[in-house]
Amino acid sequence: MKSLSHPMRPLNENAKMWREDLADTINATNEQLGIAVYWGHRSFKKQGIDQEPTAEQATGICFFALTKFFILFAKCFIIAIRSVIFMNTNIISKYLQLLRKSNNYTQDDLAEKLGISRQAVSKWETGMTIPDLEVLLKISKLYDITINDILEPKIQPQRITDFEQISTISEKELKEVLEQFDTNSLVIALMGASPETNSFCERLLPDIDFEMARKNIGRIRIEIVEDMQNQIVAMINMQAVDMEI
Repeated sequence: MKSLSHPMRPLNENAKMWREDLADTINATNEQLGIAVYWGHRSFKKQGIDQEPTAEQATGICFFALTKFFILFAKCFIIAIRSVIFMNTNIISKYLQLLRKSNNYTQDDLAEKLGISRQAVSKWETGMTIPDLEVLLKISKLYDITINDILEPKIQPQRITDFEQISTISEKELKEVLEQFDTNSLVIALMGASPETNSFCERLLPDIDFEMARKNIGRIRIEIVEDMQNQIVAMINMQAVDMEI
């Protein structure tokens, strides 16, 4: 009979482990995202529960913790999507401009067809903002493309196919393209480039302290390096298309 004196103790311990594991996961995620929120490991007593929980109470605690976790997961997913979009703002704005020009629309023409202001179109094309979902849908229908084609444009090679080939572009043209990217983006792209390409870009952009920027950025995933290189290559190729229109 002694073993039945605390029949809920295993469930109590499991609930405690759930809370601790969940708190560790959320705290680690918050730290990665720069969110200044800390989840402590609170006991039942600290939560105002003086007696061991019933099965319903323990289940409710676990359900509440899981609900909070999935809400946080959803927020993290949205932040990740936004990060991808913001990181590609230069490419998106240039591509929207090319789409308009290749269809012989002025900014006023496009604004009228989409039912928006010319200023809104101008802001997209200068990289200040990107269209919201409703307008993206209208744009995709107008140009007969998908929204994904707009947010992640596939640019056919016009000038170069590889980042290492940027030295074959005239210095004046290349400088115009590179100056559309911030310092961190350029430094990240050059982390995966040859010493020759690094030296070439450092000579082309003498006002940038590349060494200091590399120290500030630290280590970074190869996927991010490759993505930045691809963005610069795409921008160079779009610049070539723009010159032909």
